[in-house]
Amino acid sequence: MQDVDHAYLMRLEPDRLLAQFRVEAGLEPKAKPYGGWEAPAQPGKTWSLAGHSLGHYLSALSLMYRMTDDYRLKERVTYLASGLKECQDKRRDGSLVAFPYARELEADIRSNKVETVDKYWAPFYTIHKELAGCVMPGCGVVMSRPRSVDQAGRLVRFSRGGPPRQPT
Repeated sequence: MQDVDHAYLMRLEPDRLLAQFRVEAGLEPKAKPYGGWEAPAQPGKTWSLAGHSLGHYLSALSLMYRMTDDYRLKERVTYLASGLKECQDKRRDGSLVAFPYARELEADIRSNKVETVDKYWAPFYTIHKELAGCVMPGCGVVMSRPRSVDQAGRLVRFSRGGPPRQPT
């Protein structure tokens, strides 16, 4: 089964997973994004899970690299990390998102307009997947640990304006 998983990881195209991150950062995508959950939001709608698959993919690459020592997997993580850093640097606010209207969502949440979250599919889940991919055990072995921690830290600082704690 590991061979099947490995083949699947190698079949995915990193630039397609990075496409919406590049769009939201104001950069030209290098490839067409995947469809389905990774598809850009349709006009007039804000629902999108774009970006979450890349987080899962980073985690899977890191784990598979630890099991196989296949250098190609490490190269993919390094390439994706560089691509994410480029997008994060271009956004200049620490955010690292592939779903649309992230800045508007963040501003509304910081203003306690939490009902805006209802217009989105799962922004915090998506950010969580990205964070998990950056700090996945083994990811620091694959990409430099300081880089993965720095990218995750910048994303956490951006996300601090997240949803308020719910009363218990």
